[in-house]
Amino acid sequence: MIRRRNQRNREYDSGFTLVELLVVLAVMAVVTAAMTLAISVMTTVSASSTEQYMAMSQVEVAGNTIIRDVASSCNVTAGSAGSWHCSMNRYTWNGTDNLTTIPVEYTITDGVLERTLNGSQKTLIAEYLVNPGTDTTFLQASENNTYLLKLSSRYNDAAFSAIYKVVVKSP
Repeated sequence: MIRRRNQRNREYDSGFTLVELLVVLAVMAVVTAAMTLAISVMTTVSASSTEQYMAMSQVEVAGNTIIRDVASSCNVTAGSAGSWHCSMNRYTWNGTDNLTTIPVEYTITDGVLERTLNGSQKTLIAEYLVNPGTDTTFLQASENNTYLLKLSSRYNDAAFSAIYKVVVKSP
């Protein structure tokens, strides 16, 4: 009889108790919640980095394009404080020994910067720029042949600004 009881007890000992299963479920729930939170934070950081990159890259592309044109131009015309005007005659090589000039103008409309070459050929340069005003300007500095370019961009929650100083040199 004692043998039978010991055999029965061994049969019941072969599984998990309800308490053990509930503890395992609680631990798994905590681990799953922590992993979900970590993935959510990584996704948010990734989206924020993408937005910051978009804002920064638009300013850099616009700034580098305008600087390249202004640095190799003559008759540069800048706006006044709070307004936007950027036009010039850019030096180009005509295939022989002579330098010629081509008119270039930059306009910003609804945050889009366009470059017009020779009065007709338009090219989109950058988007998401802050419209002209205090954050986006092109002004002549106090020194001769020196210009200050300030560009700002806003993409969703990210913003970026840069100031460029350009000196025009004669060819």
